[in-house]
Amino acid sequence: MIAIFFALKNEITSFKRSLNTLEDFKIENTQFYKVTVDEIPVLLVQTGMGIKNSKSAVDITVENFEIDTIISTGFTGGLEDGVEVGDLLYANSVLYANDVKESKEHKLFVDKKVQCCNDYETVIKTVCDDLQLIVHFGDAITVNNIIYNSSHKKWLGINSAAKVVDMETFAIAETAAAKRIPFISVRAVSDDVNSDLNLEKFGDIMDGGEVNIKKTGLAVAKNLSSIPDLLKLRKQAIVASSSISKFLSSFVRKVLESNLSSS
Repeated sequence: MIAIFFALKNEITSFKRSLNTLEDFKIENTQFYKVTVDEIPVLLVQTGMGIKNSKSAVDITVENFEIDTIISTGFTGGLEDGVEVGDLLYANSVLYANDVKESKEHKLFVDKKVQCCNDYETVIKTVCDDLQLIVHFGDAITVNNIIYNSSHKKWLGINSAAKVVDMETFAIAETAAAKRIPFISVRAVSDDVNSDLNLEKFGDIMDGGEVNIKKTGLAVAKNLSSIPDLLKLRKQAIVASSSISKFLSSFVRKVLESNLSSS
């Protein structure tokens, strides 16, 4: 069975809405949705934000289900010019860096690196060409905190040579590699490298990897100047979510066909 991992509901809302949901349930703190794609069961796994949540979610998944392919998707931040909002990034490998403090004196140390499955590169190019989606190929990096400032994103991109950044993918990739499960990461850019987001004061709005609506409302009330950035990010998230939905609707069927033909 294919397992598709994502952090937050709004990342795959459109895709999930197009599918038949057989059941939804939780194991510990991880939310699962068992859906069908052309009558074939597929598992959607909502991890919550952050590497600890994604690590817990993938461990629970491989312990409780027979998974033959893992796809990591969701939003990602661009780290170089030309990687625009709504574009997709197919990761060749996923890096992890614990300390990404921006500094002229501080050199980035990449703690770990995992190679991704490259069997689907041609399929992904074909799918994206057919759907008129822009896809980039390169490395992704996972970090522990949201990168808000353009200068920090540029520093991270230059020092890591990664094209995008997120907070979940590496943990999923690492477990997939350990279990020898083919791993694919395709994420959509929700903020580009030149975007400065005045949202540092919103760091306390999460509960267990989910956005807490009440905390968000209180944070907005205390930081009214951040409203334009929130609205901008919301619009960009809709664009990114649309790209994910279009891509997954076609690509997952291609993976299912490939898995069936090789079984």
